[in-house]
Amino acid sequence: MRGHRVLVCALAAALAGAAHGAEDAAEQEFLREVPTVLTASRLLQPVSDAPVAVTVIDRATIEATGVRNITDLFRLVPGMYVRPGIGIEGIVPVVSYHGLTNEFARRMQVLIDGRSVYLPPFSTVLWDDLPLAIDDIDHIEVVRGPNAASYGANAYFGTINIVTRTPIGGEGAYARARLGSNGVRDVVLRHTDAQGPVDYRISAGHRADDGYPEQIDRQHHDFLTGEADLVLNNRDSLQAQIGYGAGLRQLGGTTDPVNRPRAKKVEDGHLQLRWQRAIAPHDELSFQYFYEQHSATESDHTLPLDLPGQGVQSYTLRADYRFDRHDVELVRTLEPRAELRLVLGAGARVDEIKAPIYFDGRPYLSSNLQRLFVHIEWRTTSALLLQAGGMLEHTSISGVDFSPRICATYHLSDDQSLRFSVSHATRTPSLFEAQGAFVLHFGSLADPIQQSGGQLQPEHIVSSAVGYHASALGGQFQTDLKVYRDHASHMIEETADPNAPYVFQPLTVLRNLNDARVRGAELEIHYQPSAQTRYLLAYANTTIDNSDPSQGRTMPRNLLSLLAEQRLGENWTAGAALYLNGRLPALTGVYGQLNDAALGYQGRIDAHLSRSFYTMGRKARLTFGVENLGSGFVEFRQATTFDRRGFIEGSIGL
Repeated sequence: MRGHRVLVCALAAALAGAAHGAEDAAEQEFLREVPTVLTASRLLQPVSDAPVAVTVIDRATIEATGVRNITDLFRLVPGMYVRPGIGIEGIVPVVSYHGLTNEFARRMQVLIDGRSVYLPPFSTVLWDDLPLAIDDIDHIEVVRGPNAASYGANAYFGTINIVTRTPIGGEGAYARARLGSNGVRDVVLRHTDAQGPVDYRISAGHRADDGYPEQIDRQHHDFLTGEADLVLNNRDSLQAQIGYGAGLRQLGGTTDPVNRPRAKKVEDGHLQLRWQRAIAPHDELSFQYFYEQHSATESDHTLPLDLPGQGVQSYTLRADYRFDRHDVELVRTLEPRAELRLVLGAGARVDEIKAPIYFDGRPYLSSNLQRLFVHIEWRTTSALLLQAGGMLEHTSISGVDFSPRICATYHLSDDQSLRFSVSHATRTPSLFEAQGAFVLHFGSLADPIQQSGGQLQPEHIVSSAVGYHASALGGQFQTDLKVYRDHASHMIEETADPNAPYVFQPLTVLRNLNDARVRGAELEIHYQPSAQTRYLLAYANTTIDNSDPSQGRTMPRNLLSLLAEQRLGENWTAGAALYLNGRLPALTGVYGQLNDAALGYQGRIDAHLSRSFYTMGRKARLTFGVENLGSGFVEFRQATTFDRRGFIEGSIGL
């Protein structure tokens, strides 16, 4: 802890000193605007006015990291913990804010262009299955705090909104390929053009890797996506997006007689339509419909088993599932007076699930949701901004819930502001938490693995936060400090039922078990002294007091990230990133066994060097890089140690 304080103070002092020394030259070179965001309140606002802390990962930052996986970008967000999770989907990335999660990361909303990719019945995001290329991302808005007032029950700890590049104004083709250690083989192709009033983009890609050493998690995915934007007249516009992805993901273990090595086939598709009408200046109406589908085909062939009353034989366990979601939403945004803006809307959703193995043979389940929401922004004076909003939701699972939020922002000057906010959010139990029964059948013998305890209540969180945002040197130096306190209650966790009959391991039951108090501070600094140089620092100190001590190992107390990029002349660019995770105590499972020993500080350094050039009149870029210059970066468990990985990447505009 002490080492972190010294390091953060030293880095902050160095950045402040650099800012002071570079002031005159920097102001003459260029000005950097304070980013504007939409996800916090559904109103377009500068981050200094948002009712909650927001981190923006722009396109330049994405390229400066050199990372392959979208999830690695969230290491640059204060308070966000990225790690692998091991569960029924195999080894998959887990992204959480303030921890308190398992491999499903079920307490955060994730959107792509406003479309929820938070899947039933487990309330999770399967990042590797998303049909999305990192090349097609324009920017990412990360709301760091409860956001149910804007996006509903599952925006519990925060919200991620990935905004893709618009095809409007784009023209031409693009190709990128990446080869690297651990069998990394990626290809992305994109074509952007216009035909009459329609601007469109088509992207296709392939991703493959061999996973972690000594683990069975090789995977490959292919995807095809498209977007078309049509201006119907001077008032109306229409946008359509479509995407499809398919792949194979290996999972299982060599020593387990039941959980055998196998490949799971996954498919993911979506259709999204959005119509917008400008009713009058500062008065807009929009309607959105989207359909999301995710499915998996999986067969597990056990070793010969000698089970009571069954004799010695092998079994085939099928874990196929399919999830379908239909969602509609109508939103009105208007500005009745110069000092008053508001957004109000209504929506409905239907989820349909076919997953017999997870619901004890029940072939079909569904749930539905209806919502009303409003957010009001009132600029009482040039210095004081008041905001209030709320979401009223009804679900077939838990009934009616209301999630309010209030915020006051006081501008100390044009470049400094203080933010005071209080919010309440809920998380509706997932269908599996509410009605699930994961049962393996060996002939006539049933082995219950996990099930709902029944009559679960929604989880609740009350969050209070104070924030400070400042901008200096014409926007080249920007910082955001957040101090907060959260109280989460009725948290749904698993507990062992030693009295239930079982074959291989005791049954676990999902119940409202725990309360947790989370408090801490988060610091974010962006410093760009010139168009050639940029620095980004993110630091979080998080203290979790959980009523169940076994749930305390969900994230390190201290997390630090530092990104630096330097252009070397006209054609060369160098970039480096440091990711430092604090200590983790030993991991104890629900049966009391020691799953993993305690971890000390873990550090990872990435570095890359790029050269831009022209070939045959086309702009190209070649990058050489290394992820994790050290010997091994242990991510949560020893079994998922991230080793050194080199790569070479080339891209060209066609």
